[in-house]
Amino acid sequence: STGAQRAANNADIVAYPSDNYAGLSTQLGAYGGDNEAGQVWPNGNDDPEFACVTPLIVNYSSTAFSGADNTFRSKGEEAMRYAVTKSYRTALGGRQMNLFLLSNDLYYQFKMSQAGKERLIVSSNTGLRALGFDDVIHLDGIEVTYENSINSRWGYGINADNIELRNIYDSIVKAKAEDFKYNHVTQRVEAAVVNLGNLCFRSPRNTVKLMPYTDM
Repeated sequence: STGAQRAANNADIVAYPSDNYAGLSTQLGAYGGDNEAGQVWPNGNDDPEFACVTPLIVNYSSTAFSGADNTFRSKGEEAMRYAVTKSYRTALGGRQMNLFLLSNDLYYQFKMSQAGKERLIVSSNTGLRALGFDDVIHLDGIEVTYENSINSRWGYGINADNIELRNIYDSIVKAKAEDFKYNHVTQRVEAAVVNLGNLCFRSPRNTVKLMPYTDM
């Protein structure tokens, strides 16, 4: 109700960010600025520096969202729409998210919630479908899919334009000549290649994490 950090309850829609990213504090106001008078972040407008490194952590089980129960199937769509809107209050050089990556458990629940209203255009030649990913749903123009290595109760909203792949090597992948072998069974040349790098986010500001109250 005030924007200050306090103990959480399941009526809260967002969590208070209190971590660090690349040595920078994600807490609100850590680098100055303020939120609009009379409004509690992320509602209202804020100064660019007020939340310049602050991600949006959305409690999708919040009792403030409509739905028959506190599952992602009941409240996930509303929580994701909230996340899209509130994660892009000011751009700060970043771009609005264009992809939700959910755990396969959450993705299944989301698929079931959309089953009665999804219209799939199989011939789509844009986005992930153009790259060969068939299991993709669109929500307000944003692609939604899953990633097997995400915690079963979580999901993320990102935009790849806000992310840079930084490599230790001078190329994205590295291989030695002796790593290439001819496979007589498949009649193909196969290789073992390695990558050593990290994904660097321009700022967590335009990034969203979806999680239930029990994990906050």
